Amino acid sequence: MSDTSHQQSPSQNTANPVVKSFSKTHIRMVLVVPFMLQIILAVGLTGYLSYRNGQIAISDLATQLHTEITARIEQYINNYLKIPSLVVDLNANAINNQQLNLDKPRSWLPHLLKQSKVFDSLSYIYAGNKAGDYIALQRKDEGGLAYNVRDAASKNLLDDYSIEFDGTEKNLNNPVVYDPRLRPWYQTAVKSGKPVWTDIYQFIGSKGTEQLGMSFVAPYVDNKNELQGVLGADFSLTRISDFLRSVKVGKTGKIFIVDKAGLLVGGSFPYPSFDKNKQRLKALDVQEPLIAATAQFLNSNFGQFNNISRSEELHFAFEGEQQLVHVAPFNNPFGLPWLTVVVVPEADFMEQININTRTTLMLSFMAVLMAIAIGFFTSKWIVQPILRLNKAAKKLSGGDWDQSQSLPVARSDELGELARSFDSMSKQLKQSFETLEELNTAYSRFVPHQFLQFLNKKSIVDVRLGDQVQKEMSILFSDIRSFTTLSESMTPEDNFRFINAYLSRMEPEIIRNDGFIDKYIGDAIMALFGGSADQAVTAGITMLDRLVEYNEHRQQDGYIPIHIGIGINTGKLMLGTVGGHNRMDGSVISDAVNLASRIEGLTKNYGVALLISHQTYSRLVNPAAYSIRMVDKVKVKGKSELVTVYEVFDADAEENRQGKLDTLEKFSEALRYYYDLHDIETSARLFAECLAQNPHDTVAKIYLDRCHNPEHPVVGA
Repeated sequence: MSDTSHQQSPSQNTANPVVKSFSKTHIRMVLVVPFMLQIILAVGLTGYLSYRNGQIAISDLATQLHTEITARIEQYINNYLKIPSLVVDLNANAINNQQLNLDKPRSWLPHLLKQSKVFDSLSYIYAGNKAGDYIALQRKDEGGLAYNVRDAASKNLLDDYSIEFDGTEKNLNNPVVYDPRLRPWYQTAVKSGKPVWTDIYQFIGSKGTEQLGMSFVAPYVDNKNELQGVLGADFSLTRISDFLRSVKVGKTGKIFIVDKAGLLVGGSFPYPSFDKNKQRLKALDVQEPLIAATAQFLNSNFGQFNNISRSEELHFAFEGEQQLVHVAPFNNPFGLPWLTVVVVPEADFMEQININTRTTLMLSFMAVLMAIAIGFFTSKWIVQPILRLNKAAKKLSGGDWDQSQSLPVARSDELGELARSFDSMSKQLKQSFETLEELNTAYSRFVPHQFLQFLNKKSIVDVRLGDQVQKEMSILFSDIRSFTTLSESMTPEDNFRFINAYLSRMEPEIIRNDGFIDKYIGDAIMALFGGSADQAVTAGITMLDRLVEYNEHRQQDGYIPIHIGIGINTGKLMLGTVGGHNRMDGSVISDAVNLASRIEGLTKNYGVALLISHQTYSRLVNPAAYSIRMVDKVKVKGKSELVTVYEVFDADAEENRQGKLDTLEKFSEALRYYYDLHDIETSARLFAECLAQNPHDTVAKIYLDRCHNPEHPVVGA
């Protein structure tokens, strides 16, 4: 066995996908892209890892910060909540030690003033007994003090006193009806029977103290365990919001506390957590956009705030930025069902990382630009002569044959020799292509381009004997009436001149309607239409219209007019090549072709110009768009079944066409009586009426003759 059998052929090399891939790559790209890819990969990977590690570090930092802030808030509020319980315990001990008397509320004032100085964070310190006597020391919003008292001396009305900054008392003289036993704090203590926190509610007191807050209350009982009254101390929600505003979370972070119903307890915003009617706001309705968006996100994520039972770290998008959210149940010894929410824009933490990332991207971009510049400079230095040859080859492929000016033919090296050879080749190719173009133009006159398209061939060179395709097409046959008699009066030269003058007028109408001429048979034309049947019918009508123009020209020159008949059928046919290897021809083989020829022959018998078969009629998109009528059911040669044929009379002379349109309904009725009802007498009467209205109707005359003479031969082909 020879060693050459182991060698790969060029076709095998090009079949390798790797080789094919590199063979399509521009040399300039080969020199530029590797530099660029190395820098992008190295810098990009470094930048990504730096950015990703920064994100992880920030996430951990945010979690720690959130946890610390939450713990700080819990510590502050828990310490704050312990003060009311401590004050209540102190006052209960004072009663036990007989330092205070529940039945003499006015005697409490000095004691309460001292407590207000020590516990300046409390809003109210108060006590009410079972008889309805009551005293409460209040801290106003602006920092001043006031107290309310109800006893026998106030006639069981609530007197309102203001304590000036110098310690003097001022009766505001606005007594109101008030019974402490009906207030939520009193009833909550009595109902629970033990020290307890109330729900959040609106305080009632001196002007400037009507706030929302909570009360720590405890029932006071005697030695017999009988209720003597209730002791309490309050704090307002404003205190919580004041504290939350003082806690800084990043640059723009927010903190808020809600209960399980979604109502605000407090938040880091500069306005109360309740409306003008002292109704608590929902976190969803707060005016702070970030807090409202966070509440909406939590509500959508968990269904309702009551479903949040443990600490969660979440994130969501707001105004195009990622927000880091920490939500946790409020850890307190009093059983308050609150949730602490801390939300911080990720950008607050990522600012420096983003700056570093932008710097990295900028450096990467500059490095890529430098790599591209160096690569292009190198590639230009190496491949410029080759690129000029490549450019010349592209122009050559586009038909620009003169390449001597763009080629480096003046060079004395190998590239110069290659350029001179290329220039010589372009001149030879120009001559060859001009010759080939002339041949293709000549071939197209004998073999239509549509014929090649149907065979799926790009060129006549690709056609082989036996190539064939089956397709449904419309076949048009046309023939000049009495051509033999006409040609006998002409010389052979006149015959050819006449035939070519006629055919040159018919051919454009066929081509204009997407058809092509399969063959000329003397004066006859056989054309094929691969599109809709409408194209063939329209071509037939326009051929007859052009014939009218041609006859006018003939009459002007002293020649007699000619008449043609056109038959159209639609059906499946075999389109292909027949003959031998040295001489072949394009042809169609089908019974549909024979039928089209027979239908064209029927036009002579009926004295009409254009007939179509039922197969063509049934494939028309809109038959009503044509002037058309059924003509007959005939038996054609080679067919066992009757064939229904229709006349298309759009191209008839105006008088005849209008007459046929006017009698169309009557003509159809006459056919029905003739064929379906076999009523010859009625049919004859109707045909006679059609003929009387339109004497040029040759078909009506044929049927009238049949009715009067039953032995009259049936038209056939």
